Amino acid sequence: MSFDLAGLLRLLLFGRILSPASKIATVRQASDYFAPPADPSADPFRVYDLLDILAAHQKQFIQRMNSSIEKRISRSTTKIFYDVTNFYFEIERPDEDEAVDGETVKGLRQRGVSKENRREPIVQMGLFLDTNGIPVTVKAFPGNTLDQATLRPALKESLSGLDFERYVLVADRGMCSVKNACSLVDDG
Repeated sequence: MSFDLAGLLRLLLFGRILSPASKIATVRQASDYFAPPADPSADPFRVYDLLDILAAHQKQFIQRMNSSIEKRISRSTTKIFYDVTNFYFEIERPDEDEAVDGETVKGLRQRGVSKENRREPIVQMGLFLDTNGIPVTVKAFPGNTLDQATLRPALKESLSGLDFERYVLVADRGMCSVKNACSLVDDG
């Protein structure tokens, strides 16, 4: 690699905690640190390369994060909380669908019901939290996906690989549907 992957990741994590901003603005804040976690003179657009790498290894990253949390603070997963939110992009048109390996993949940024009543394309994000309110995993969905339609795929694709023992799923009324209830009962 021709850039400091670990340094950029540290910078994004520190920046999110200390002074939340866009990815580029966070990278440009590197020189504000006494000991910058990443080279302040490096190309700031390399942060997008980092995001591509993280996306390609998302499952491994989340598994490692959860095992580290479990070792250090003995995470409580007797209850798993789930909710969905969305975020918008300042673009005019939604993403096009594209063919990947002979399958049509829906564009992620789509017009949908925005929590902020905005007209721009949005992305739906489902988030699982443990009993202590610590994130467990996250799953992104196209912006025109109904909240209740996110639960089953999020459970299957995100939570199932983490080997949690029996837990109680807590979600708001928007997740209540016959399909979701039957799926939860079938899965024990």
